[in-house]
Amino acid sequence: MSQIPFQNLSLLKQALTHRSYKNEHPSSGDDNERLEFLGDSVLGLVVAEYIHNKHPYLTEGELTQIKSRIVENTQLEFFASQLNLSDCLRLGNGLKRDQKISQKNSVLANAFEALIGAYYLDSGLAAVQAFFWPKLDQVIDKLGYEGATARHPKNALQEFLQQPGNSAIFGSVDELVYCRSPQGPPWTVLVQIAHFPYGQGIGDTIKAAETQAAIATLAMLKAEGFEVDRP
Repeated sequence: MSQIPFQNLSLLKQALTHRSYKNEHPSSGDDNERLEFLGDSVLGLVVAEYIHNKHPYLTEGELTQIKSRIVENTQLEFFASQLNLSDCLRLGNGLKRDQKISQKNSVLANAFEALIGAYYLDSGLAAVQAFFWPKLDQVIDKLGYEGATARHPKNALQEFLQQPGNSAIFGSVDELVYCRSPQGPPWTVLVQIAHFPYGQGIGDTIKAAETQAAIATLAMLKAEGFEVDRP
């Protein structure tokens, strides 16, 4: 548990207290179910923000698929096992005797959510992000989600233009034209190929606008009948 340095140990104690223990020890304090409720929402936010920022070219549906797989019980049990959470839980005697429950079912997943909820109350959102975000790239790779490891649209566009037949027709991307309003963002980026304007993208950052411009260009090329791999 050293990976999560609590200041308020009573919150940690509550996060590790299963309802079965509370039922057998009424004076032991609150169980972890309310913290589990909070932790579920905190995890959802932390994961959603990370994949939203990390993968700006994925659709809403793809982001939802990644998020749902990261926060499902099987994956949360894996996170719990990394912390050896099963050795720390306060369980009722009946639950302790059933080794399968403490190791395999939703008890560990729920306890991990409770732990995240408690850590959020103890140290704030930034602390939860610092603890959890480094785990996510490895998890996404392990899950093998195709959309998360797909090529960036800018790379897909360059690869398309570099194909022998296409390079003879188009050459390469001539230039990216940048525009920005005097008031600040958003940026506007226009892709020009062989001096012909193609896709335009708008975003709060240059990178985001470039991504949207590349996506729009690939869509235009596909509409013109070219075989374009989806990034």
